[in-house]
Amino acid sequence: MAADHVLLYDADCGFCRWSLDKFLSRDRDGRIRAVPLQSPEADVLLKGMDVKTKMASWHLVKPDGTVYSAGAAVAPLLRLLPR
Repeated sequence: MAADHVLLYDADCGFCRWSLDKFLSRDRDGRIRAVPLQSPEADVLLKGMDVKTKMASWHLVKPDGTVYSAGAAVAPLLRLLPR
């Protein structure tokens, strides 16, 4: 299955990279694609979001464009992982 959700993370944050690695290691179906917040793609995916909000936490973007940020992203992210 191709990755259909995008998880945006701060590539300069050690804890963020560690957390990302934990989630991706459990993503056996390959549903999550990681994109650094510092990338041009992040600017496109999070268009309209100010830089302070963008860099404050991670963001999960669903295939329909819905964005979940910070703690609100945890439940939808966990639902993507096998039990």
